[in-house]
Amino acid sequence: EPESTPQSPALSAYVKQIRASSDGGLIGHLYCRYFADLFGGSMLSEPTRLALALPAECVQYRFPEHVEGARREFIEALYTSINHAGEAMDQSERDNVVEEARAAFSHNASLVRERGPAVLGLAALGLGTIASGYARRLHL
Repeated sequence: EPESTPQSPALSAYVKQIRASSDGGLIGHLYCRYFADLFGGSMLSEPTRLALALPAECVQYRFPEHVEGARREFIEALYTSINHAGEAMDQSERDNVVEEARAAFSHNASLVRERGPAVLGLAALGLGTIASGYARRLHL
């Protein structure tokens, strides 16, 4: 069995929120995480890799070939599926999805805040590393 790493308070609260979510409410978490990774994550993958000096093989924001090969179509199909699921819900269920999405965004913000003021220093350091990484790449 893999060794377990203790969860931070913010992560524990987020996991508890997800576990307490209704099936429909999980759509709010899907919306927050998956779309954030498909849109923002894909745009930030190279700067993140450079800032953290990760190898080119880093796959954190790489998706299966059927997604990467037709990203726009995949996103539109997923978005359409979420809309169809929403149309099958009553107003109370749709309100729940919205509340779960808000909770997911809030929990993600808490995860960042939990790191405290050190995050700002790391962000500045990361920005400098990104700039130097891009500069190195341009000169190669």
